[in-house]
Amino acid sequence: MRRTVCCSALRGAVTLAISGGLLLGGAGQAVAGTRPAAPFAETACSANTCQVIDSSGDTVTDWYTETTAPSAVCTYARYYANGTLVAETGSKCLSSGQEATANWSNPGAFPSGTSLCTSWYGIAGEPCTRL
Repeated sequence: MRRTVCCSALRGAVTLAISGGLLLGGAGQAVAGTRPAAPFAETACSANTCQVIDSSGDTVTDWYTETTAPSAVCTYARYYANGTLVAETGSKCLSSGQEATANWSNPGAFPSGTSLCTSWYGIAGEPCTRL
């Protein structure tokens, strides 16, 4: 089942996938637990949340994040560049232990040294990667 809920991205499309096959959000293909490969991938994790930044130079080709709900929660992924919110996904309610993933395809170029972070509303962790 696929339906559009809400995707707010200043650059590109953000997709949100919830384990169990439900896909919410924007354009492109996102599958729970998988992400596309790129020339350079940097992984960071904090508490229940991880992110993988695929890039070539200062151009980010995919910005993937995943989380696990420690208890029932309604959440959404938030993407930050140097502390400024640049995109977020639609909201989805999770059961305790359920995983959610989101992937922002082709968010574009960021200045060298930019700190890219993700968080999930109501879930611990905010991993960051410096370009």
